[in-house]
Formats: sequence, C-alpha cells, structure tokens
Amino acid sequence: MENKHIRQRFLLENWPDAFARHQAIGGSNGKTADYLFLYINRAFAEMTGLTRESLIGKKLTELPADINKLFSFDWFELYEKVASTGATARLEGHVEIADRCYDVTASCDEPGCFTTFFHDITALKREEKELRSERDLYASILRFTPLFMVIIDHNGRILKINEVMLQATNYHSHEVLGKDYLKTFIPPDEQEKVSKIFHTLSESEEPTVNENFVLTRDGKKLLVEWHGVPFYKEDGTLDFFYGLGIDITRRKQAEEELRTSEEKYKAAFEGSDDAIVLVTKDEFIDCNQRAVELFELDKKEKFRMSRPAHFSPPTQPDGRDSIALSRQIISESLERGYAKFEWLFQSTSGRIFPAEVIHTVYGSGEKKFLLATIRDITARKEIEKALQKSEERYRLLVNNANEAIVIAQDGMHKFVNPKAVEFYGYPAEVLTSTPFLEFTHPEDKEQLFERYQKRISREISQDKYTFRIIAGDGRIKWAEVNTTSVDWEGRPAALTLINDITERKQAEEKVRYMSFHDRLTGLHNRHYLEEEMQRLDTARQLPISIIMADLNGLKLINDTYGHSTGDELLRSTAHILRHSCRREDIIARWGGDEFVILLPRASAEIASSICLRINENCSQTYVEEIPVSISLGAAQKDRTEKSLLETLKDAEDDMYKQKLSNYHSARSAVLSALLKTLGAKSFETEQHTLQMQNIAFQIGERLGLPEAELNRLSLLITLHDIGKINIPEKILTKIGPLTAEEWETVKKHPESGCRIARAMEEFAHVAEDILAHHEHWDGTGYPQGLKGEEVPLLARIAAIADAYEVMRSGRPYKAALSEAEIVAELKRCAGTQLDPGLVKILLSILEADS
Repeated sequence: MENKHIRQRFLLENWPDAFARHQAIGGSNGKTADYLFLYINRAFAEMTGLTRESLIGKKLTELPADINKLFSFDWFELYEKVASTGATARLEGHVEIADRCYDVTASCDEPGCFTTFFHDITALKREEKELRSERDLYASILRFTPLFMVIIDHNGRILKINEVMLQATNYHSHEVLGKDYLKTFIPPDEQEKVSKIFHTLSESEEPTVNENFVLTRDGKKLLVEWHGVPFYKEDGTLDFFYGLGIDITRRKQAEEELRTSEEKYKAAFEGSDDAIVLVTKDEFIDCNQRAVELFELDKKEKFRMSRPAHFSPPTQPDGRDSIALSRQIISESLERGYAKFEWLFQSTSGRIFPAEVIHTVYGSGEKKFLLATIRDITARKEIEKALQKSEERYRLLVNNANEAIVIAQDGMHKFVNPKAVEFYGYPAEVLTSTPFLEFTHPEDKEQLFERYQKRISREISQDKYTFRIIAGDGRIKWAEVNTTSVDWEGRPAALTLINDITERKQAEEKVRYMSFHDRLTGLHNRHYLEEEMQRLDTARQLPISIIMADLNGLKLINDTYGHSTGDELLRSTAHILRHSCRREDIIARWGGDEFVILLPRASAEIASSICLRINENCSQTYVEEIPVSISLGAAQKDRTEKSLLETLKDAEDDMYKQKLSNYHSARSAVLSALLKTLGAKSFETEQHTLQMQNIAFQIGERLGLPEAELNRLSLLITLHDIGKINIPEKILTKIGPLTAEEWETVKKHPESGCRIARAMEEFAHVAEDILAHHEHWDGTGYPQGLKGEEVPLLARIAAIADAYEVMRSGRPYKAALSEAEIVAELKRCAGTQLDPGLVKILLSILEADS
C-alpha cells in the first residue's frame, strides 16, 4: 500500500502538466475565507517560476499581488463554483509567463480540498488561430471563383446562394431562398446523411469536407464536393453554415480511389490520444493502451519498449542515425530533466509516423525515470502539408488571375498581384508603400474612401462600384471593382478584385456622345434638341426664343466643289454659331443645311442681337473664296399657352421670309465669287467674256434672235466655262500640250458646269447649253457626241464665238492669229468642229467690219 502511494506521488510529482492542491479555510461566518497551498508539483513551479517554499503553507490572500496577477482567473470564484455544483470546473486560463495558454481543470476530491491541473494548450491555440485566419482569407478569395456557394441558417433554411449554383441547378433565387436546403437540393436517400453532417459541423469550429449529390430543378443529380464551415455568434451559439462546393460529377471515377483512401486514413486516426511510456535508462516499466495500439504491440513485444529506437526507421528526416540520435536525446533528457522534440516512429507492422515527444525526468542518481508522452501528429503534418499546397495553389491562382487583386488596410495596399501592377502602371513596392488614394482620380477620392471605411468597419461586407485611377503613364483608367471585407493578419482589411473597363467606358461615352451630337459639326443633333425643348418648355424659362438658320448655297457648293467642301462649309457655320451665341444657348443641326438655336430666358431683343452677330461673323468667313451666307429667322415664346413647337414654326416662317428677300443678293454673291475664283486660276478673264458676248450678239442679231434668247446667250457666255472651277490650276494654266489624263480631266468641265447651273434656279435654263458648248458639228465633240442640229443653237454660237476670240486674242501658250489666218481656220473647221452656217455669218460680219 505504501509502495502504491509512493508510486502515485512519484507520478504526480513528475506529471508533465502543472498541478496544485489547496485546502479551504473557514471564516467566522461559516463561509470559506481563504485557501491554503498544500502541494504543487515540479511542472507548476516551472510554469510560475516560483519555488515550493514560497507557496506551500501560504494562503492565497498572503501571496504578493504580482504573483496573483500571473493568473487570469480568480481562484476563489473557481473553487466556489466547484463547491456549489459538486462537479469539476473547467476553463481556459492564461498564465502571463512566456505568453502560454492553459486548459485549467479544478475538482474537489475530498471535503475541503481542491485540486487544479494546468494543461499547456498554447501550441494548439496558435495553430487554431493560424488555421482560422488562413481559412477566412481563402474563403473570401473563393467567393470570386466559379464555385457553388450557399449559406444555411441553423434551422437548415437557405439564406444565400450564388449565381453559379443557381445556374447549375436551373433555379432562380426567389425559388430557393428561405426554403429547406435538404428538401430542395438533397435526394431523399441522402437527406439523413447530410443532416448528420450538419449536426457534426455544428459541434465543431473546424471546416469539414464532404461529398453528396445535389438535385437540379429537373431531377438530375450533381455530385458536389463541399467545404463546410460553421460560424458562431458572439454568445457561442451557432449562427449559420457556409458551404463552398465544386461540381465533381465528371471527376467521380478518377477521384474514387483517392476519396476511398482519404476516408480510410481519417477513420484509422480519428480520435487518437497521446501514448505514455514510463522507462528507466535500461528497462521498460509501463505504457498505456494507446501506446499498445499506436505501436501495434503484443505481450512478447512490450519489453522492446526499453529501446525506443527499435521502433524507428534507420534514419530520421534530417538523415541522422535513429539509434545514435535516440541515445543522445535520452542522455540529454536525463541530464536536463526535460526535453520536447519531434520523432519519426515505426510500428511493428512497419508503419512509419511522426510524433511529438515530451520527456519528463524524475528521480535522482541511478534511480532516474523518464516519462515519455508521445502524440501522433500524422494528421497535423498532413494538414500542414495540405495547407502549404493550398497556399501555393491559391498564390498561383492570384498571381495568374486575369483580374487585378489588391488587399488594402490602414489606407495602404498590403498586397498587389502582377495584374494590379500592370493596371496601375507602378512597381509593387510603390503601390504598397504609398496611400492608395494617391493613385485615385481627385473626383473619386471621397467616394472611394467612404466605401473603404464602410468595409473596414464591417458596415457593409461586399460592394461593387466603379472609380477612376491615374496610372503611372498619366492616363486615366476606369476600374470596376468587387470588394469584400476580410481579416488580414488578424485585423480588418478590404479584398478587392479590379477589372479594367477603360475601353468599355470610352466606348459608352462615344456612343452617348454620338446619340446626342451631329457627327460632322459636333453640334447637338435634332433628337437632343427635341428632348431639351420638352424639358425647357416651362414657365420658369420664359421668355424663350428660337432662331432657325438655313445655310445658303450648300447644294451649289456641293455640286461645284464637292461634298468635302460642303462639309467644310457646314463645320465653318457651326463654328460661327458657337462663337455668336451665349454659353447657355443650345445649338443643334436640325437637318441637312438647317440649324436651330434654343435660347432659354431670352427675349426677342436678345435673339435679334445674336442674329446680328451671326451675320457679322458670316461676312468675315469664306470657304473657297465664297462668303458664308445664312438666312435667319427668330421667334419668341412669352406665354405658357404657346408651345415651343409653335414657336419653332414661327421662327421657320420668319427665316423663309428673310431667305426670299435676300435670295438674289445671296445668289449674286455666290456667282461673283465663283467667276472670280475661275478667273484667278485660268485664262477666263472678264475681257474674254465681253469679247465673246460681242461677237455672239452680232451673230444672234443676224439670226434674228429675240431679246429673251439674246439674254440667254449672254448668260451662257458668262457661265459656259464655270465647270472649270473644279479643274486644278496647274492644268488650266499649263504651257504646252496636255497629257491624256489631264485632257480627260478637262473634258469633264461641261458636265460640272451643267450641274452648277441646275443648282441655281435662275441659271437652270442655260444648263443644257453649257453641257453642249464643246460638241462638234460632225459629232466628234464631248461629252455626249451630239451631231449637227442636235447641238443646241446657243451652244453652237458660244462655241464659234469662243474659238474666234481665242484665235484673235491668243493665249500664253499660243500666239494670236492674223485676220487672214483666222478666216482660213474658220473655213477649215466649217462642217467639222463648227456649224458651217454660223461660220458664213461670222465671215460676213468680219468682211463688213474690214
């Protein structure tokens, strides 16, 4: 009996966990007044740094304040709880020595005596904290990956489900939210299994991985691998389950063997305890059942535990010999009294596994004993390996993502992936050492900071919005972000995924601009003006004036110089209107050559002054030597009963009145400009025209043409070569023969002249004569090849007058002919190029003049 007591005392003295025993001391009122230290073991002394002499026999209240501060709990409260309930009390206390955390258990094994054990759980707590931190970070990143995601409350109701899972199961969110998860998605034959998984998950803070079938809306089964995590409220009660899943239906066959192996592995090691072996230097004393199970021993093999190295592979992971290293560690442990290390073991069946070993030595001299606590850490090592692989996998995913990914904390970027470096245009070290608002467009800084603060404070957990940055090359870029709140190194942070939508924004802005603007002039278009007229048609804007403007001569310019010059005329007109109106006025291109100006809060007098400015600016603006000419009309709305459409009609009527009154002067100005331009770039001088008219009139009078035809003839002579205005000056003034290509260009001028004449109503009646003035009597002329009297008479007269005047006056490239030479040339061309009858008349005129 005495030996048994000694042995028990010996075990307690050398137990690896700290141990203390107290006796209650009663007070005068019958209640416990204090507690007396009866006993502490060696581990307790080492844990607190105190000696037995300083504690045993002392009351708790006699201990110095700095010693009591070592413990994060009240001894009195702990023991009173044990005394009142009669049950063992357990809590996690904190001893402020070496920052260690302990699982504290107190019990009353006999009246008035209390025993407290301290089990060191520091390493476990640290591992749990690291695992939770990494798990939360990875879970946050996974929210943006194409996985199934579902959140289920503690009653099994669906709180949230992502679009990926909805699309895969052919459901809409309103059909499943709030519904029972098991009844909605789990086949009847698996509901009990999944229910048990939920139950197991609810009793653990650790994530679980499981596979089960998920039903689609049309009854199909999808095999899904789920990663489930329970989340708890602050009071410790279950709040909800968070599940991430991936459809592994197609991979089922390939993963079957791996999944079976994992299940067997988990089953083999689930719920393992520590093995405890008690040995001397030379012999085995005892071991617990877990050691028998762990090393797969039988009665014949138990004695071999006296040589732990016999249960090890030949070498340890670092390559050192197991037997030699084992002897060294045991020797050092016996000398120092304590050792903690990791060791690679091998069971009798050859299974090799890692373990965490704690050596505690008791006794002295030759009577020293060694207590070895062996904890199988195979599962932990596998988890560490898996976490390392997971971290590498997610790091690879993040670094190769198509989206920029950043983590922000304390107003700084704590992490940026390569895509973020590319998007911002700054090196990673600059992005992570500069406040992120420094890269933000000034107009977006306030919005961005407010949203960031809400995520950091957890006011909102997720957010999606757009903002602009100023990149390293100075460009403004648009970012569309999905952001969520995460924990980064134990503190709130914002995880943000950034898409570069700069090109999309530019395209949207271009589309928006083009939908309300005229492409050619840059002014607003008719659609925009009509909307503005509806918006501004209110009493508050009265009086409102409208100016209608019509560009004079656009068709003539297009026909004469081409549409590119007509476009230039339209752009010049737009420029004039912009610089003539007020900033608040709305200018729009209403149609082809029509413009409308909407003048809010403008009287008729203001509209009139703007019209004057427009006319003044037009008179100073020329396109191809032609002054810009605009007909303007204005009207005012000064009462609500009158609509702006009516006002617009009044302005249009006024514009047409102005156009009619200025019609002839505008046309005359255009014609003068055209003739002036033609004279400047060719030999078609005013003197040439007058001399042609003189000879043509004499021929016309000999033919007895009426006055109206003589007037037509005069206009034809004036305009006959107007089509040459489109021919390059270098061709018109070329000294020497023309090339074939140049000659083809010249031959087009009758058609151009015809189009120009038709563009002006008062000249249209000579258009056909202009077209035919280079036709020949024998049909060899151009452009139509007319013959004889098919050529209009006035065109034939103009042709012979032109030929005579050129021969008489000469050109820089050809000398003038004598009278005899002219007569001879006229006779030669009679019947071929020229009308022979008209040649006779001209010859008689020349003979009479001589």
